Amino acid sequence: MGAWGTGHFENDDALDLVADVQGPEDLDRVLRAVTESEDASIDASVASEAMAAADIVAALMGRPAGDCPEDLTKRLDVFGTPAPALINLARESVSRVLMESELVDLWAESDEVEAWNLSVTDLIARLNAPGAGGESKKKSKSDEINAVCPFCQETIGTDEALMLSIASVHDDPINRLDRSWFCHLACLNAKLHPKAVIQNWKVDPDDPEFQRMVDDVLNPKDD
Repeated sequence: MGAWGTGHFENDDALDLVADVQGPEDLDRVLRAVTESEDASIDASVASEAMAAADIVAALMGRPAGDCPEDLTKRLDVFGTPAPALINLARESVSRVLMESELVDLWAESDEVEAWNLSVTDLIARLNAPGAGGESKKKSKSDEINAVCPFCQETIGTDEALMLSIASVHDDPINRLDRSWFCHLACLNAKLHPKAVIQNWKVDPDDPEFQRMVDDVLNPKDD
């Protein structure tokens, strides 16, 4: 796989992209290679490039990864602010990689699958639209709920709480299992198969594309 870490820049394909990318049009091309592919499973190299391209889009949004290459960081200013269409394309590409790619299959067999899932969860958070709850903030005591994560045993913030419920499928009232916990999304994702990672994409209600979709639902046009 040519990878030495779980970050989306920590593989040969990603570094090849970083060396070649000159602007948003290159990112668009790499991302469309995934979203427009008719292959049942995206090639691992194509998927790795797309994940790196999506991470570059997040960097252009002002949310770079900790492992963003220094030479790329110096060039980002000339790329400009990413268009909403490019951000949406990056999000769609990440989703396609998670659902249908050889890259996911390779990481699923790796000893570092949990760390890769965390890296994916972080990328999704950084690609979330501004104003849609995607911005991170420092947690204070007043932002915490009275619960600890069953995975890490740390207190959970109100902005990161997720309810995990388990219930029996049978109707036996005596032996029925029905229990719920609050947990961190990242902790839960770390334990899942990469294809099952929860993609908590958030929508910016002020996005014209979102408003158009809502209008189409509320006011359907006759064929």
